[in-house]
Amino acid sequence: MNLDRRTLLRAGTALVAMGAGPARAAAISGTLCLMDGAFSAAEAGKVRALAGGTVRTVDPDLVRQWRDGLGKEIELWGAMAFVRWDKAMLLAGLAREQGLSFSRTRIAPSIFRIRIA
Repeated sequence: MNLDRRTLLRAGTALVAMGAGPARAAAISGTLCLMDGAFSAAEAGKVRALAGGTVRTVDPDLVRQWRDGLGKEIELWGAMAFVRWDKAMLLAGLAREQGLSFSRTRIAPSIFRIRIA
């Protein structure tokens, strides 16, 4: 069996989370859900309905946010981001640079979903 660092960290975190109770374990084991901070109120509502949970906003300077720790969090947990096309391109490039896999899907005229694993 071949274990990589990401799998080992997820397994260890899941074990720690089990001691904290099922609600905490569910929150820890999920992927990050990100939303573009430039969305209108209607677009943000649509994204919140699609995400169905806690959504973090993406800063206008996505590259700095990625370098300041978001990239490490995404590498550990994975992410699903709802963003405009420009940030979708940036996220795809940053994920590729870090060796992560990604997929992009257009879900509305101005909203793209990008999954990073």
